[in-house]
Amino acid sequence: MNSSATLSRPIAGALAASPGPAHHDAIVDARMFLHRAARPSYATALASRWLRGFRQDVLAARRAVVVHILQAEREDSALNRIREDEPRLQGAVGRQLADHDDILRQVHALVETAMAAGEADIWCVVDLSERARSVAKALDRHWRRYLELFHERENRELGGEGG
Repeated sequence: MNSSATLSRPIAGALAASPGPAHHDAIVDARMFLHRAARPSYATALASRWLRGFRQDVLAARRAVVVHILQAEREDSALNRIREDEPRLQGAVGRQLADHDDILRQVHALVETAMAAGEADIWCVVDLSERARSVAKALDRHWRRYLELFHERENRELGGEGG
């Protein structure tokens, strides 16, 4: 697999913008795939089957992360609208968008490690599930901060100009 081709940054204009957290965001799917992948099977006889499922889940998670990045980095994305409409949140939006590089790197490294794994045994299962859990935690933090940005914007809008 050509690492440079698969790790290249997505083009931000390729997908429609998501209107906000009420809209289904692909990061929800990525989190689900990684949480499922992180569940180890301690049945040694099933390690090879577990590894096949793990690989499918982390590949699907990587695709979902790329879709999330494509949506979030569009010029007309919900995050960029917050940046324009709420100057006080510009720093937080910038950090959220900058987080994409690290998340993409982490999920790509997980896929590469899973694909390079040889014979599946209990130690392989434990190692890969721990790595998936680590990436899933990073996605959970990213999603929580994403929702907090919308919460901050909504609280400001509900409070009105004088609030």
